[in-house]
Amino acid sequence: MIDSLNEKQYEAATYGDGPLLILAGAGSGKTRVITYRVAYLIEKKEVSPWNIMAVTFTNRAAGEMRERIKELLGSGGAELSVGTFHAICAAILRRHIDRIGYSSSFAIYDDRDQISAIKTILDREGLDEKAINPKRIQSIINDAKNRGVPPVDSARTSFGFFKEKIVTVVESYGKLLKEGNALDFGDLIYLTVRLFNECPDLLETYREKWRYLLVDEYQDTNPVQYQLIKLLAGKTMNITVVGDDDQSIYRWRGADIQNILDFERDFPGAHIVRLEQNYRSTQRILSAAGAVVEKNLGRKGKELWTEGSEGEPLTICRTGNEYEEARFIIDEISSLHQTENRGLKDFAIFYRTNSQSRVIEDELVKRGISYTVVGGMKFYDRMEVKDILGYLRVIINPDDTVAMKRIINTPPRGIGKKTIEELEESAITNGFSIYRAVEREENNKKVVAFRAMMEELISLKDELDPVGLLEKVIEKSGYLKKLKEEKTIENRSRIENLEELEEAIREQAGEEEDFSIEAFLERAVLMSEADKLDDQEERLTLMTLHGAKGLEFPVVFMAGMEENLFPHSRSKDDPEGLEEERRLCYVGMTRAMERLYLSHADRRRVFGSDQHNLPSRYLSDIPEGLTKNLNIVPDFAPIFSNKTAVSFQENKTVKGGLAGAGFDESGAARGEAAGGYNKGDKVRHPTFAEGVVRGGEGTGDKAKVSVYFPRIGLKNLVLKYANLEKI
Repeated sequence: MIDSLNEKQYEAATYGDGPLLILAGAGSGKTRVITYRVAYLIEKKEVSPWNIMAVTFTNRAAGEMRERIKELLGSGGAELSVGTFHAICAAILRRHIDRIGYSSSFAIYDDRDQISAIKTILDREGLDEKAINPKRIQSIINDAKNRGVPPVDSARTSFGFFKEKIVTVVESYGKLLKEGNALDFGDLIYLTVRLFNECPDLLETYREKWRYLLVDEYQDTNPVQYQLIKLLAGKTMNITVVGDDDQSIYRWRGADIQNILDFERDFPGAHIVRLEQNYRSTQRILSAAGAVVEKNLGRKGKELWTEGSEGEPLTICRTGNEYEEARFIIDEISSLHQTENRGLKDFAIFYRTNSQSRVIEDELVKRGISYTVVGGMKFYDRMEVKDILGYLRVIINPDDTVAMKRIINTPPRGIGKKTIEELEESAITNGFSIYRAVEREENNKKVVAFRAMMEELISLKDELDPVGLLEKVIEKSGYLKKLKEEKTIENRSRIENLEELEEAIREQAGEEEDFSIEAFLERAVLMSEADKLDDQEERLTLMTLHGAKGLEFPVVFMAGMEENLFPHSRSKDDPEGLEEERRLCYVGMTRAMERLYLSHADRRRVFGSDQHNLPSRYLSDIPEGLTKNLNIVPDFAPIFSNKTAVSFQENKTVKGGLAGAGFDESGAARGEAAGGYNKGDKVRHPTFAEGVVRGGEGTGDKAKVSVYFPRIGLKNLVLKYANLEKI
């Protein structure tokens, strides 16, 4: 079956020992190559599955890899280690964390737990959250751990009036986690690296165990993940990394593109294979996406091609505003749904920021079209789910301070804030957790009753299966009873979510032979949003461009293709940020299999005011012959007008996809503006430098013009005082 691979895939799959970098373009079959490489190592090189470790970034990708290996090798690949960085490190720490002073029953704090813990410390220190933002503390801690440095050291290098207080809070946060035998998400890899550095004998054990490493999505690794990989690779350097420098889009999450760009330097003698044959998209889509991303300097370079069809031209649509844009997108989806018999799950709408979805959602609701927003409130983030999981966490680890504070008066049982503060003070004074303070309480009847309930639930931990334990928690806590007492639509939804939680535990129990409630709690934290996307659900998909990575759809719409929105205004003074924005555009475009639509609006309401942006620079990067243009704008719409009459016309393909859409070659709209200035006139301002007139209104002393200045954006100027000079 390995003979079914193309030439470059075969070269990558059958490469021998030593470092191997597989530059896998979008849709080039990288998962297939990794799978066949594993099969090759096991069958041809006679490597034991036990000696191979494959790392992915999502549980979904790990599951897909396991299934493919099972198809190829049957039970032969059962001992292969496959999982995410965090899941693999969690498993290592469960076995060996006692060697650095923790207990193996540690809890894992997610982002919300982390914020709660930080707020607890701020309260203890008497610090105002308005002065020291908990999210800033969280960012300092997470960024430090992603870089593999102690958070306190990072805090000491921070700037600001409250620097010393920040250092104190960060130090106290570390102590709180240690006292509560808890780790946050960043600790999973950070502490594994620490464990290996402090215990070289243990590192050698794992090097001997995992003689061959395979790392997927290498372009998304951060510094601490890189440190882990370097440690495990050891001197043999039998490491295969698969990635695409053109799809590195998570810098804001700590990813460092230099890890893949510097692979040959970090692993001397590395062999490089480029996978450029695409099996997903049409040639027009690939050529357009390639033209956009090739403007980046920080890339290794490749050119995607396909043996498939040339495909339909990309559609670039200009609209008057975001409402017209939404109507156009939904109209087009409805048309293709009917004329080409496409299901709703064939369509996806991407946008740069979450706030863009509202107008699109409103239009979908009006039309009665089913849709799902990927990246909205996660199931495991919902209040009622986190409350019940909090009970389970305390049952497993009574010293979990954050979970304990969450459940002690949830649902309300008369244990007030003052009582909780007294219990917490007792815990701090005596150097133990709040639960231990509860155990010592004899006078407060409500606290005593809570303790008796928890002791009963803890005693049932080893007697009941996970589903039975969950049912007891929901019953004994009084949580379900409280929801049923208040017969509201919201509570009905919450009850349904608890039923779904029970179903989730049943499903996992049916999938894993040695399933435990600890395993479920770990999975709840590690679960990513992409893991929960149901491929079979007949719904239209909405998501941000960041959420789209790793997915594919027959028809893709990318809305909001405008300067200051995409690329985002936050990146305009950041060269690395601008390169990442361009990669993000490439990722979005290459999700499309058959059709791709790129839309932009002349004006868009942002934070309560109209914003007028030029079309995104990415549109003008697309070569002539790859696009067709639609122009959906009001018949006549001065920049300050609310007129909504709409005309519809189709334009021929033009260079850059802009001129035929009512723009001249500079991207400026044609037509008269005000005060002798015309739309498209180039002007110079004494402060703002050169710009392009976009529109205007009024006459005489009241004449105003709107000018786009590349350095600062759009400015509305009174001509009498503007001192403009025509160029």
